[in-house]
Amino acid sequence: MTPALARPTYDVFTDPKEGLIRNLAVDIEGLRTVLMLRNKFSTPPMNLTDPMKYVDLELYGKAFPQKP
Repeated sequence: MTPALARPTYDVFTDPKEGLIRNLAVDIEGLRTVLMLRNKFSTPPMNLTDPMKYVDLELYGKAFPQKP
């Protein structure tokens, strides 16, 4: 990546409204929405309900331990 491209790329990724989440947390409500859309538009129809079936937070917990 060139320096000229690095700055705008960084700005996109760190935008407070549209960028990546700084702590890399999984947006469970967003995942619920994805599952709902998959259920609605998939062929054949699907019944995906539990977002935690698709998320493993073990490594996330090690990377971002909860403070006491």
